Amino acid sequence: AGKNLEIKMKTKKEAKLVLAFALVLFIAFALNSFIVSGLEAKFQVIAFSCSPSEVVVGSTFSCTATIKNTGTSTATYTTDVTGNSQWSQLSSIDSKTVTISPGESKIVNIYFDINSNAATGDKDFIIRTSSNGAVTEQKVVITLEKGFSSEALINNIKNNGFIYLIILI
Repeated sequence: AGKNLEIKMKTKKEAKLVLAFALVLFIAFALNSFIVSGLEAKFQVIAFSCSPSEVVVGSTFSCTATIKNTGTSTATYTTDVTGNSQWSQLSSIDSKTVTISPGESKIVNIYFDINSNAATGDKDFIIRTSSNGAVTEQKVVITLEKGFSSEALINNIKNNGFIYLIILI
């Protein structure tokens, strides 16, 4: 069975002290919540896209995110990627950490190398942007296709140029 907390006070003075203590705790909690919420970063991903539209196994692709500072003070934002390691490698993030003034925007470019042995089909990953503990996540789904991109063709010629030369002769 649960136990009840029972406070017995002998005088009105004790009751006033307990009430004052409870009031101080309530105010401290309320102020702490207000101060912490005042520190939260305010930002928004206002534009997002990936290219090329047809992503081929063994090729590369990139995504572009535009981050806008919707707060009232300059803030630093960090962008990262998760959930892609089974089918691609993160090549780089241009402007991984950016400082943005209030009302301004910055573009972050993210580059991926698709594994040559990646399975075709829908693949998803998360682009996460954070600042001062506030986080926004953008889930991205791309479709990997078998095919021959121009980049794959160029790499194939570079790697097998001697064989193509013999065939031409």
